[in-house]
Amino acid sequence: MEQIVRNLPSDRDGPRIVLCDRDRKWSRAVRQLLEDARIQVVQTPFRAPNANAYAERLYGQSKRNV
Repeated sequence: MEQIVRNLPSDRDGPRIVLCDRDRKWSRAVRQLLEDARIQVVQTPFRAPNANAYAERLYGQSKRNV
């Protein structure tokens, strides 16, 4: 994940908000890299299984619109 975050475009056309779950792949180092790139990190709440479903649907919609 750190390599993916490093390869994100640094211009304003890239993402401004990243919604992520509490998986280990979103480590503190990855979140820090995103914040350094001026991307707001929003994590799903603890013990909220439905929140991940909303995140997955939003992600699916964004992929289909591209």
